[in-house]
Amino acid sequence: LKDVSLELETGDFLVVLGASSSGKSTILRLLQGSEQPVSGKIIVESTSTPIYLDRKPDFNNKETIEEIILKRYDNQKAAWETFRYLCDVVDLNTSQKPSQLTPSEAYKYGLIEGCIESVDFNTPCMHTPILVLDEWMDLETSTVVHKVEETIRLLTEEAGAIVVCVTHTPKLFSASHKCITMCKGGILSRGRTKETLK
Repeated sequence: LKDVSLELETGDFLVVLGASSSGKSTILRLLQGSEQPVSGKIIVESTSTPIYLDRKPDFNNKETIEEIILKRYDNQKAAWETFRYLCDVVDLNTSQKPSQLTPSEAYKYGLIEGCIESVDFNTPCMHTPILVLDEWMDLETSTVVHKVEETIRLLTEEAGAIVVCVTHTPKLFSASHKCITMCKGGILSRGRTKETLK
C-alpha cells in the first residue's frame, strides 16, 4: 500500500473495490491487526477488536442459538444483553438450531457472533463492534446478499457497528455508506457507493 489514508466512524459501512492484488485485502489485514504497516500507523480509538470474516459461517451445533450463546457468555451479562439486542435489531429467531437457519439467517448469526467477539465488555465505554469482511459473500446469490446487506445496514445504523467489506461484486452492496476503489496499492477514487456505481 502507498499513501492510503482512511477514517472510519461509528456506524460506517465501507465497501472496498479493486482488481486482484490492488491492496484490498491488505487493508483488511492491517485493520484486523494480522499485518503491521512498514510505515505510517493505524489508530483504533476503540476498545473493540476488528473481527475478520472471510467465509460463510459453518455451524454444526445441535443446540438452539440461545442455548449456545447462554453457555458461551454465562457469566457476562453485558455480552448476553448485547446479543439479545442485536438479535432483536436484525430479527433473528434464537430458538432455532443453526442447522435450521436459511443461508441469509446463517450470515446474520455469523455477523452477530462477530459483533459480540469484537467487543471488550470489561470496559465501561460505548461498545462499537468492528467487522472486516473479505469477499465474504461474493459467491452467494443476489437474494441472499441483499438480505444480509439489510442486516449490515441495521447493525451499522441501529447498533453503531463499523463494517468494512472487500468485494468483487459492488452492485450487491449498494446500501453501503462509503466506497473506495483501490489500484496498485493506492486509492484510485473514494465517495458514496451509489455515486461510484453509476
